[in-house]
Amino acid sequence: WKPLNRRKDCLSLMQVKKELGERIIRAISDIGANGAAITEIEKTVGIERHTLSKYLSFMQASGFVYHKKYAAAKVWFINKAPLQTIIKSAPENRTFAENLLISLVSNMPDGVIVIDKDYGIEFMNNQMIEKYGNLYGEKFYSSVLGIENPLRIKPISDVIDGKEKTAFLQMPDKKQNLLDIKAAQLIKPDNSVSAILIINDITQSKAMGEKLKKLSSAVEQTGDIVFITNRDGIIEFVNSSFEKQLGYKMEEAIGQSPRILKSGRHNRAFYENMWKTLLSGKIFRGNIINKRKNGKTYHEKKTITPIKDADNRITHFVSIGKDITESVRNEEMLAKQEQLYRDLFEYAPSGCHILGPDGKFADVNKEELEMLGYSKEELIGSKKWDDLIAPKEHPLSRKHWNEIQKKGILRNCKYTLVRRDKKRIKVLLNAIAKFDKNNSITRIQGCVVRLNEK
Repeated sequence: WKPLNRRKDCLSLMQVKKELGERIIRAISDIGANGAAITEIEKTVGIERHTLSKYLSFMQASGFVYHKKYAAAKVWFINKAPLQTIIKSAPENRTFAENLLISLVSNMPDGVIVIDKDYGIEFMNNQMIEKYGNLYGEKFYSSVLGIENPLRIKPISDVIDGKEKTAFLQMPDKKQNLLDIKAAQLIKPDNSVSAILIINDITQSKAMGEKLKKLSSAVEQTGDIVFITNRDGIIEFVNSSFEKQLGYKMEEAIGQSPRILKSGRHNRAFYENMWKTLLSGKIFRGNIINKRKNGKTYHEKKTITPIKDADNRITHFVSIGKDITESVRNEEMLAKQEQLYRDLFEYAPSGCHILGPDGKFADVNKEELEMLGYSKEELIGSKKWDDLIAPKEHPLSRKHWNEIQKKGILRNCKYTLVRRDKKRIKVLLNAIAKFDKNNSITRIQGCVVRLNEK
């Protein structure tokens, strides 16, 4: 007694069936193009008719062979398009595996086309039929690609000729859509080689890839500090400016939180407001004081943008920052200088004023206000310098106005001014004018000293 090895016995049985099927197909092929009667096949194959008849019926159901009736006799032929035979057959006449395969191939998102050795289309799945229409029997290269010479698809020709088992190429179709084509050998029952083509329209992805390439290049070449985090605030990308300006290498920054840049110069409420803005899907803009790897602080003009997926859910944040440290320092220095000038102007021991191009007061210091007896509100924007000069000296004032327009400066000009209380005082004026690019006066800065009666 010998134990039964089911796996081994099954494999042996499958091998026998395969070999017998090949012998039957070879016999039909050798007998000729006009087909073969079962008696002719029986003599060639060497098995009894009853068994042969069963195998022929099985092979017919599988799409490998078919028969035609001439009177009462059946003449058997090799099916040159077994795939079409299976597809056209009723679902109840197919095996479960055939129904599963047809469903998968017909409805898969990739395009599938099967072509014969002459490039004739034998099969198109739903994706391809929807895109190009049913082109069964037409030449693939002309009906799909819009070209007249199959030499332009030599990689596919090499697969059909059996020189290569697979091939890959990209080329436009007749509608100028860019196709990514993968070709593989398909062996038919008569051992002829055709090709199965997996086709994807990559027009949009190619264009998107080019845009991403340009964007990536721009991000790398920009002088701005750029980094990308996931929704949880973990850094996933930094550009070269981030590395150069902040001192962190990419491998040091990735996986870290932007807290590594925190300077401690902003309170908790600042960051809470920032995150509230971002998580609501809005763009955050503001100036931030951050810290480099070496511990030095810097001022950054920051824009942080939430990135959303197709379902409008935030997945990432893109941070773009410009180092404005030098600009901030210059502004601070300018502010100090302006404050210094303001203090000198406001608290100078002599009277000081600024006149606009129309001669009206734009500013006046305390000393001159006390000298004239007016308040700042009464003079600025309302009174002109000429309004305070004694009427008999107006011609002299006009002469000086013409002089300062030409020379830009007045020195030691004596005037009689009329105070608010109508009292008259003698003063000495020195003034300098500022001009724009058109040589027009923008303002006049004057310094007034009161002369004593003597």
